Amino acid sequence: MHIVFFDIDQTLAVGKIIPESAKKAIKILRSQGDLVFICTGRNINYVKKNFSQYADGFITNNGRLAYYKDQIIFSSPIDKETVTLLLRRLKDLDAGYVFHTLNRGHYDGPEDLYEPIKAVGDPGYLTKGIDEKEDYYNFDISFYDEDHRNVIKEALKDLCILNPHGPHPSADMTVIGTDKGDALKAVAKHLGVAIEDTYAFGDGMNDITMLRAAGHGIAMGNGQKETKEAAEYVTDAIDEDGVYNGLKHYGLIREESVCFETKRLILRPWDVKDAKDCYELAKDERVGPAAGWPAHRSLDESKDVIRNVLCVPETYAIVLKETSKVIGSISLHFHSDLADADDEAELGYWLGVPYWGKGLMTEAGRRIVQHGFEDLGLRQIWAGYYDGNDRSKRVQEKLGFIYQRTTEGLEVKQMKEFRTGHSNLLTRENWLKNR
Repeated sequence: MHIVFFDIDQTLAVGKIIPESAKKAIKILRSQGDLVFICTGRNINYVKKNFSQYADGFITNNGRLAYYKDQIIFSSPIDKETVTLLLRRLKDLDAGYVFHTLNRGHYDGPEDLYEPIKAVGDPGYLTKGIDEKEDYYNFDISFYDEDHRNVIKEALKDLCILNPHGPHPSADMTVIGTDKGDALKAVAKHLGVAIEDTYAFGDGMNDITMLRAAGHGIAMGNGQKETKEAAEYVTDAIDEDGVYNGLKHYGLIREESVCFETKRLILRPWDVKDAKDCYELAKDERVGPAAGWPAHRSLDESKDVIRNVLCVPETYAIVLKETSKVIGSISLHFHSDLADADDEAELGYWLGVPYWGKGLMTEAGRRIVQHGFEDLGLRQIWAGYYDGNDRSKRVQEKLGFIYQRTTEGLEVKQMKEFRTGHSNLLTRENWLKNR
């Protein structure tokens, strides 16, 4: 068993949005019996509300608290003398600051810095006024500008590590003495996992101790220079599937890539590295609009479509053996408008214009239909095309699909219009009869 620790902001997520490839990676990890811990400067309320479905446990408050199965397994509040010293200095610095207990944030400082830092937390989390008798686990600061932030950083450098929140005028503070690395070690010990079987992903200054404490520290490609220097390995940026690719690098994702082969083609899962080929084909107005989606406008748009639309089960890139280039896509969709039963699917596909008229889509379609009936045990497969798309109609006819119905006024949401659609069906019985 391994434990993999993930920072949140700019490592696992942008805001509250986790890339689909990272969700997929986490699902694979946990299905293999590995444990996933989120390790963050944020409080437990925020983390559980937004990310509990992705983790087995949490390290919060920059390493001062750790949770496993809703139980606190490590706790190290800031000592009272340090809290008193910090409050004295912060008042002199004219900073805004929030000290965090287990479940609440307590603010003090200039009134005009209250609203910006209040906006970071959930409604009702923050209150004004700090009681020094409380147990505090970490604190955030708010400031007026970069110069003000740097003054605060310099004045507290013997007590804290400052981790800025990007362009937002706030930062979380790791109080020296206990950090993410300490909590990581405590979690590994509690769960009986050797340090060499721990992995940590991070991007910020407050992640350095975690990366150094783990058996294997991985910095994101978008991370701070100092964080990269402290890491054993630097993966890709968060928007380039950094988490997924980092786990693949270490062999932690033991995912078999399902591939199929025909005389001229290889059908395999999509990869973001296919974006250039995808864009060259999908930018042509003759491709997407006929199938109900707009032509791609940029390479970045193709990357996003691959990550969020094409990198899903039973969707395959069509690769021409002769050139090793991606020439189109083919898929089996489940619980679609046409196929809503568990034992049926809808066939979807598109092909780049330079490859039209060569029988390539029919070749790919035959292999995927075979996969659907033989490997997936489907009872029937649906296929559809919009009025005027005669090429798609001919492919379905060659594959043995039989006309079922015509529907007028179908909403094509991505194109913001209504069309006439035709539906065809291939049953397992007919496929076996005519193969």
